[in-house]
Amino acid sequence: MQRTAPIYYALTIGSNWGWFLGPFYPLFLLSLDLSLTQASAVLAAYFITTLLFEVPTGAVADVFGRRAAFLLSCLVRASAFLLYFFADSFADCIAAEMIDAFGTALSSGALEAWAVDQTQAEGDARPTTRLFARANTWMRGMMALLGLAGVAVASIDLRLPWLVGAAGYSSTFVFAWFFMRETRGSAAVTAPAHASELDGLTTRAATREHSLGSLLATASASVARTLHEALGEILSSATVRVLCLLTVATAFSVMPVYFAWPAFVRDLVDSELLVLGLVWSAISLASALGSATVPRALRAANRPLVLALTEALRGVGIGLVALATSLGQATLGLVLLEFGLGLSSPIFQAWVNEHVGNERRATVLSMVEMSFTSGAAVGLLILGRVAEVHGFRTAWLISAALLVALAPTFLLMRWQEPPVPHAIPQPSEPGLPG
Repeated sequence: MQRTAPIYYALTIGSNWGWFLGPFYPLFLLSLDLSLTQASAVLAAYFITTLLFEVPTGAVADVFGRRAAFLLSCLVRASAFLLYFFADSFADCIAAEMIDAFGTALSSGALEAWAVDQTQAEGDARPTTRLFARANTWMRGMMALLGLAGVAVASIDLRLPWLVGAAGYSSTFVFAWFFMRETRGSAAVTAPAHASELDGLTTRAATREHSLGSLLATASASVARTLHEALGEILSSATVRVLCLLTVATAFSVMPVYFAWPAFVRDLVDSELLVLGLVWSAISLASALGSATVPRALRAANRPLVLALTEALRGVGIGLVALATSLGQATLGLVLLEFGLGLSSPIFQAWVNEHVGNERRATVLSMVEMSFTSGAAVGLLILGRVAEVHGFRTAWLISAALLVALAPTFLLMRWQEPPVPHAIPQPSEPGLPG
């Protein structure tokens, strides 16, 4: 792989400074005297806002360029982290989360689409499973270090990590500005869908008589057309439709656990922040190991079987956490949960990308991401309330049962459905499906 891969890995790490607060984020919210339901609602507000902006920002990235969308995302998220530093109420946290969610939506489909486009432009036709697996391995490895660093900073003041995160996103902006290059260009300017639009833009540019309103109208029409065509791609692919439905159910089940486990572990063993940081590092490394295992797993079994097994494994992990009576048992359950995520996520990404055309890739990926954000938001609100009323164990046993029940569904999928035209080239490779 050529130049794009290491830059993509660095940008993937740089776009996840939120993990710096992973081991103690719910504890920060609870330290502001928020109830568990309110704290869950704060994160739910993040997912709901992301849900609202996911597709429009994906279309903007397709029309105006993925690099521009990613750069703006870094600035928006840096401002959200600065606002969080000064937050002292439920309303402040909601506002900061909504701003951060908008920034996340700007980059969620754009960065992945940029990486796929650039590797194709370089002539790299290898399966993208490897690209996504290695990116996830690097990211999760860095998450282990970031979590420990975050704990060290938080032990001084729980607010300080927000400043570090803001500086991190600002640094990512600078790095992306100098190293993120886009050969695809802006669809709104370089590749209008209709010849009449191209003629109109050329004429107006030559005479310098077009107004700002006409430019905005042209851009809006391009965005609307991109949204419509991206929705058509999703509806025409049975594979993508089913993956979206499964993602909704999975996110509903796992997100409440991802959010609240630090509070659960703290109460379970009366632990200090350092213990939470060590647990965070352990589960981050487990996820990295899962991603590193992807090529071997795909040599042993096809994608539906691997995803079915990882879904069941994550259910077992959550069940162990729910029934834990010791730090070791809780950590083992979280390790199984994260190992399953690290193994399944790159396979899922590559599978979806095989059914996405180049021109609307960011938009389609944003629509797929909506499946996760919608499921996560509903899960946080419903299971978060169940946890507050009936306890973490009851809520998480429900999550575990749902995941185990969902696992066989992956075996029913048409995993050999042919990719769409102009999607990612997937040459035959021994042991790798597709």
